[in-house]
Amino acid sequence: MNFFDIENTVERKPLLIEDLYKKINKKADESFDEYERFSLIRMAYIECFLPRMRFAKEKGWVIKLSPDELSFINDFSRRKTEAKNKEWGNVDSRSRSTRDTTGAKFEFGCLKYYGHQKDFDNDIVEHSFKKDYPDLQMLGILSDVKACHPNSVPLIKTTSFKIKSGEHEGKRFKCSNIIGVVDDYMIYILGIATTETLGKYVSKNLNGSVTNPEKIGFYGAEYLINLPSSWEELTSFCNSNIVAC
Repeated sequence: MNFFDIENTVERKPLLIEDLYKKINKKADESFDEYERFSLIRMAYIECFLPRMRFAKEKGWVIKLSPDELSFINDFSRRKTEAKNKEWGNVDSRSRSTRDTTGAKFEFGCLKYYGHQKDFDNDIVEHSFKKDYPDLQMLGILSDVKACHPNSVPLIKTTSFKIKSGEHEGKRFKCSNIIGVVDDYMIYILGIATTETLGKYVSKNLNGSVTNPEKIGFYGAEYLINLPSSWEELTSFCNSNIVAC
């Protein structure tokens, strides 16, 4: 079996968002207050992500960051947050710092898994709202990377990206996401969410930051495709899993 096979996932009974609602005694059409929203998020993490994290550990997809790597990433994240604070103001600054650090650790961890950590881009984008391409596009891979910290879920971009260069330059598309969990210096790379999976296993009620409608919570960890064994296979799979918009 190779990583393109749909069977290349954890064999579990499918878990729907309605199942998670029932666990906190809610219905899909009911409104959620802040406490209920975060209860749902934690339930999604426990039911959907913890089993996949155990699977990732068995497969050897857990990366440990060294003290020097953590120092490097924390410095980058601090500079990134400071730049965003200047651009957007200090609203939600603490949460922004956590998101920036989690994202940077996970991207670095993914690159380290494939031996490409030296390709980590630590340049600071002056106008972040102009960034209209997925995280790995500059390395030739049309894929975004999304992670969460424990007791949370990854937030997925709902809008499309623009192809930066090449044959299809300027065209808009949606792409796969490499999904994971960051627990301090431990990076759990859980697998790849295809564009189809990203369209099915998401819920606005899994977004703790309701002020950002461009992001939506993802819970489909059991439907992730296993990690390709090489950088070349990762590139091939992700670049063939884009959808024009």
